[in-house]
Amino acid sequence: MNVSFLDSTGDRCSPGHYCMEGSFTPEPCPPGYFQPSFSAQNLSYCISCTSGSYCNGSGLSAVDGKCDAGHYVYTIIIFKQDTR
Repeated sequence: MNVSFLDSTGDRCSPGHYCMEGSFTPEPCPPGYFQPSFSAQNLSYCISCTSGSYCNGSGLSAVDGKCDAGHYVYTIIIFKQDTR
């Protein structure tokens, strides 16, 4: 197993998060995204919330729920720039 994608406890980076190479601090996927797998390596592993669903929180391993009929979710995401 590649140790650069482990969290600070030595476990694989947990679903809903990604672990940048060289960092042992998991970063949560931002609102509007989810990540169902272990060992995500960067932000690109986070999946945009699927059509007809909503993802309100950060660090989600699955969508929060389905949109009600006749409704939609409009999301604006602002990412912080990693300065490492």
